[in-house]
Amino acid sequence: MKRFDFELILEECISALEEGASLDEVVGRFPAHQEDLIPLLLAAQKCREYVNPDTSLEAVQVGRRRVLAATDQLTQRGHFLKNGTKPGIFRYAQRLKHIIGDLLFGKEIDNMKFATRVALYSLVTVFVAGIFTVNASASSLPGDNLYGIKLGWEKARLALTFDQDARYDLEMEFEDERLEEVDELLSEGKEAQVEFHGVIEEKGQSIWVISGISVGINVDTELKGSLEVGDWVMVEGISLEDGSLLALEIYGDSSLVDDDMDDGMDDDMDDDMDDDMNDDMDDDMDDDMDDDMDDDVDDDIDDDVDDDMDDDMDDDIDYSPEIIEFTGMVEALTVDYLIVDGTMVYIGYDTDIEEEVEVGSYVEVEAAVQEDGSLLAIDVDLDDNAYDSSDYSPEIIEFTGMVEALTVDYLIVDGTTVYIGYDTDIEEEVEVGSDVDVEAAVQEDGSLLAIDVDLIDN
Repeated sequence: MKRFDFELILEECISALEEGASLDEVVGRFPAHQEDLIPLLLAAQKCREYVNPDTSLEAVQVGRRRVLAATDQLTQRGHFLKNGTKPGIFRYAQRLKHIIGDLLFGKEIDNMKFATRVALYSLVTVFVAGIFTVNASASSLPGDNLYGIKLGWEKARLALTFDQDARYDLEMEFEDERLEEVDELLSEGKEAQVEFHGVIEEKGQSIWVISGISVGINVDTELKGSLEVGDWVMVEGISLEDGSLLALEIYGDSSLVDDDMDDGMDDDMDDDMDDDMNDDMDDDMDDDMDDDMDDDVDDDIDDDVDDDMDDDMDDDIDYSPEIIEFTGMVEALTVDYLIVDGTMVYIGYDTDIEEEVEVGSYVEVEAAVQEDGSLLAIDVDLDDNAYDSSDYSPEIIEFTGMVEALTVDYLIVDGTTVYIGYDTDIEEEVEVGSDVDVEAAVQEDGSLLAIDVDLIDN
């Protein structure tokens, strides 16, 4: 037999009663659920016999206390499971059936006015509906329609948690949930705005690792504060369809490492801090009262104060990188950096490199000088006028020989290395062992750059 959703079955039965069907006839349609349906349908029939009364504030408060007490009992018995394992609607109906029966028809409330019972029934209905919604939102991710409900439920749990240690544990549980959400978004290739806390584990030019998650950094990423490896930070970013995460903003955050953490620390630490503060105050008073303090101590104090002021001023000044430009020949090219005339330039997330740039190309480089003195490339273009920028006129030579080695960057002809450039013309049939005629230009550093390489027609 097909398994109906209990909530739909209950709704169908109530509709049938309203249309004039008898209770036995309605319940007989679903024999497997008779035990669950009968008390609820009886309650529904009784509710229709009365005019909807005005509910008193006292009745609402009594009902609310009973519902919360029932919820607390379910929690203590382990009915609400952790880590995403939530009972379905059918199992909730089974468990709440007895609670509803006790609240509306229990012996302890025989003397209660029926208006109060109706109020209790209404509160239970709202409570059950809320559970269904929260249950459905438990597996939602950023960008989903129910994700706001999930975050609202978490805030409600925090607001109702008054024990500081328990509150701190709950906050850490929610932070772990944020990291798991980001991992799932990246694995599924979904695009959404994300926000999470974490610890900086690695810092690269274009990629940081924060609590095991690779975070892309570009020139538009806003970095606030002095961010170092080991710092606890807040990350706001966007998960992209290619499975990467681009950071929009990263800043040092102490919102979870505040009074909650202090209250969760050992009492011995608080005592040590109090002792240290008292000792410092005593030392300051002794220093003020000591008329024999020598000039060296005064100078040291002045220097420390000056250093602290300088450090504070440095922290308040946002670093503005210097932009430089230069030209040269590409000696090495990888996905992370290139070397131009001996100068290493890192490649970042937003570096724009002309597609034809390769080892041996003459290029124009625009780069930003980072705080540590390294260079981060902004733009790398081919220098079409490389020879026009100087008085050097390369000598053109020709020679013949056998190809001993051939790569994408150079070839070796009878022991002579000849570099291959962007404009080098190599006959298609040339290979290792071929006899070739080479036309090359002698560079300023004495190396040879091939202009034309042709097979020798024997």
